[in-house]
Amino acid sequence: MIQWIQVILETDAYYYSAYMDLLDTIYSVHQKGEFPRGVTVQLLWDGDKSKDTVIHRFDSNGLQMKKIEKTINLSESVSSFVNSCVEELPRASVRIFSFYVHGNIWFLRHFGKVITFRDIFSKIKYRFDIINLESCYTASIEMVLEVLGKARYLIASEAGHARCSMLSTHILSRMNLQNPQTIRELAIIIADSFIHRVNYLSYRDKILLDLACDSSVIDVEQFAQLYPLLLQCSLNKQIDAVYRESKTQPKRSPYHLGYDVFSVISKGHCPSQIRNECLLRFSNVVIYYQQAKWLREKKWHIRYHGLCWSPAPFDSEHGWTYKYCTAYQDLDKLTIY
Repeated sequence: MIQWIQVILETDAYYYSAYMDLLDTIYSVHQKGEFPRGVTVQLLWDGDKSKDTVIHRFDSNGLQMKKIEKTINLSESVSSFVNSCVEELPRASVRIFSFYVHGNIWFLRHFGKVITFRDIFSKIKYRFDIINLESCYTASIEMVLEVLGKARYLIASEAGHARCSMLSTHILSRMNLQNPQTIRELAIIIADSFIHRVNYLSYRDKILLDLACDSSVIDVEQFAQLYPLLLQCSLNKQIDAVYRESKTQPKRSPYHLGYDVFSVISKGHCPSQIRNECLLRFSNVVIYYQQAKWLREKKWHIRYHGLCWSPAPFDSEHGWTYKYCTAYQDLDKLTIY
């Protein structure tokens, strides 16, 4: 049995559109009698109104929906939902947790409080085969560190994420237990199906949905082998140097010049032996990376390789948000410019 646990939190109107998009997908598949046997989708929608928190359950036998009481404690609400879903289906052979929320989700502002991604995951008792972050800028070192021990594979975006659901008709049609895939293959199918869908949306959709996006599949266990090498490479100092260089090119965003891990390592000044070992292991960490055609139109698209350092330190809108990321506990502090 494949279990897909989906959480969508509303922070603006686009997230409601993603919620409706997902419901339309599932209802249309059900109406055609094509919902795959052995697949269960459990969905938590938490909107911005006082009485619009809803739980859905979908499988080949039918659809269920119930409203629940909203809680101000967001981390408790999400973790309780996820734990109860796992306990409801203890024999699931594949578990996927998909989280649709605003980018930079190692922290959230909710009712005036800062909630970190670890606040949520520390309360989740179970491990997942795939964690899917449907958010911008989450294919980052920080997020991989946060899901170590919680997931085998991470699906995320180094650039933006389109404002539509990843759980599409195409993905559901390929979740067939008659032709089972490995977990690795399933993760790649999910990421690739998303990019395939985005590529066929119209220019009008591009304007509405921000389709200059990408999708990356990261092998979390392999990252654990890469991470000590990144520490030896003093990645933060490499980014510091690249950022200083970018100051001479004001028309370029420092993110596009300095955050991509592959670019920083390959162009940095760390010892050649460590650099070569990092680049060799990188291909085992990012096992799939693809850009939507709208992103490939950007001149700076060549700087993306599927794993980044957080854009937060240079993000004036959100402030120095890296201080909310517990992943930095093992690292030297980034330079504040």
